[in-house]
Amino acid sequence: GTNWGYTVTSWWGPVVSQVLLRYEQDPATGSESMSRRAIYKTNPNIITMMVQTLNEQLKMSQSLERQTLHILQWLAAVALALATIGLFSILAYNVDRRRPEFGVRLALGAPPEGIVRLGVRSGVKTAGIGLVIGCGAALGLSH
Repeated sequence: GTNWGYTVTSWWGPVVSQVLLRYEQDPATGSESMSRRAIYKTNPNIITMMVQTLNEQLKMSQSLERQTLHILQWLAAVALALATIGLFSILAYNVDRRRPEFGVRLALGAPPEGIVRLGVRSGVKTAGIGLVIGCGAALGLSH
């Protein structure tokens, strides 16, 4: 069976408390006012501040975690974009720095595929070193 319930946040003197009301059947739309009246009949000094369903309270309690998760996802996407741009920049700089060497190799008869292979090998080596250091740092800092 389905359990229906409401949490009621009340204030009575120096104490703020929550009361859980469980209904045997799905409460009607007027159940909030019915809950307030029942608490008032029990003790008129208790001030009922908020009446919520359990689902509403659950959503409210998880909203901060959900917002934090969205912010972290955006920051991770920005970090990935910056890492990609940085890797491309480093590879472009390394190839540009070796341009005279590539020119000499081509003049001496090296095939263009060999020159491309040299540039790719250098890039893969740089990316591999960065990947090993980054994963090691991430594993070390995540604990």
